[in-house]
Amino acid sequence: MFRILKLIYIENMKIYRRPRVWIMLAFLLLLNLAMGLVCRNVESLNIQSMYTFMSISINIYPLILIFAIVIASDIVSSEFSWGTIKLLLTRPLKRWKVLVSKYLAMLLFALFFSLVLFGCSGLVGYILWENVEDLKEQLVISQMLLLYLLRFIDLIMYVTLTFMLSTVFLSSTLAIVVSMILFMTKSYIIIILDGINPNLAKYFVYAHSNLTHFFDGTETYNGGILGFSLTLIIFHFVLFNLISWYVFKKRDISV
Repeated sequence: MFRILKLIYIENMKIYRRPRVWIMLAFLLLLNLAMGLVCRNVESLNIQSMYTFMSISINIYPLILIFAIVIASDIVSSEFSWGTIKLLLTRPLKRWKVLVSKYLAMLLFALFFSLVLFGCSGLVGYILWENVEDLKEQLVISQMLLLYLLRFIDLIMYVTLTFMLSTVFLSSTLAIVVSMILFMTKSYIIIILDGINPNLAKYFVYAHSNLTHFFDGTETYNGGILGFSLTLIIFHFVLFNLISWYVFKKRDISV
């Protein structure tokens, strides 16, 4: 257990020592601040409190998903391209521990950015509006935490796919391109699959990965059932990780 934690710490150091992460973080904070200033000065938006602003700022969350895809795309493949994988796997370490540490470090990165967005939106909202309204308004916080959790589940499915593609093909470019196309054209893919065969769309996991539809009253695909969507998500989550583990276990480190 201690060795896994040490590996995760090392992987986090690799992630955060690269300037791109701090550029991502700065961009996220500045965008959230700019959004707050716009909301504060445009009266037609009718933003009256910190809580209302926080509920709007969650629309920035797809940006975190994109950042996480970028991190996931090369966290494995870069080790091979730089040749550092030999240093990792020639040590007395089991391969699954190396892979798990990379995967968890990637998720911790996404979780950290999610918490930063949540905290920053609250801080910006408090500074610009200051008023903390009644208890009913404050209950919005618990609802937003649920929305963040549901968005995080959606994020996990995309970055797990990216992680798998990076591990299997050792190409960060391929992993980013496929994941980004899937993320940006998901709705069109669902329409195409539904036109070919409704069952294809029904079992397309990314038609179900955004669970917020079950809680915000918006329409779900084909009148989806929460239990069915969760089953598909869990199945593909396990499948993607098993493929990553199998390929990484069999990979020749001389590649």
